[in-house]
Amino acid sequence: KKKKLKPDEVSDNSKGMKAASSTAGKGKKTSADAKGEAGPDEATGDPEVVAKAAKDKIDGMYKKMVSIIKKIRKEDLPRRKTTAKVSLVCPEDKKTGDSITFVNPHDPDQRLRVQVPKDCAPGETFKVTVPVKAPEDDGTDHNKFPTEFKDLIDDYARSYDDWCRAQVVVEPSFKVFKEKQAKFEKLSKEFPSTLLTKIDSDYLKKMVRRVRQYKIKKRKKAKDQQEQQQQQQQGATAPEESEDSSEEETPAVQRTVNIPSAGIEFPTVTYSAADFEYSTGTANE
Repeated sequence: KKKKLKPDEVSDNSKGMKAASSTAGKGKKTSADAKGEAGPDEATGDPEVVAKAAKDKIDGMYKKMVSIIKKIRKEDLPRRKTTAKVSLVCPEDKKTGDSITFVNPHDPDQRLRVQVPKDCAPGETFKVTVPVKAPEDDGTDHNKFPTEFKDLIDDYARSYDDWCRAQVVVEPSFKVFKEKQAKFEKLSKEFPSTLLTKIDSDYLKKMVRRVRQYKIKKRKKAKDQQEQQQQQQQGATAPEESEDSSEEETPAVQRTVNIPSAGIEFPTVTYSAADFEYSTGTANE
């Protein structure tokens, strides 16, 4: 027997049907979203995506290192003297505009040429700027870097190698070894060229090796200290041995040995057969 519905009830039912439809629609959308969320996870294994992520990482590190380099004080990256002023005397046979050749006092192997300046009469002196020869490298490192830069360049070197390994998958012709060797070429050009201790690619490679050696020594030292503390704690809690359990010391046996005096004549001693008799004894003795 069918029940006759009132208009209000019909409206409520239709709302319920719409709600059900909406819920079903949402369920389908959630399913689609779940299917779409798997996309990025699958894309992570894409060699091009991996290589690009690695490249973006080292680019960010590079920018940060350049920012640190610009903030380092000149006292920590001392510059060498590149020019100096010297005084010259205008020869008697020269006048304004004539050329004079002279030996660079800061580099005896170098000869320079300069023109006599205006209003300089023969016999008068004038000053010129000459280049200063770079001092010989004595092995002293005058550069000082903050710990932040040292840690960052170590991480940069590792990340750069990771990018090379990822890039060769995308580009088989990519020269991994060559690119790894040149990882610091660009960075070395960010430093001033007039530093007292020159910074090039080899210098930065040596810095990374020293940083890694220091970290290894630091970890080893921390490990040794930890083991030493554990041994001390174990020694403090170990039971002490009683005096009764300790072994008694065996008293020393003293023997008198007659040593003949120096010479070639010695007293005669007479022995009898009885002196050499001995008893074998028994097990009960």
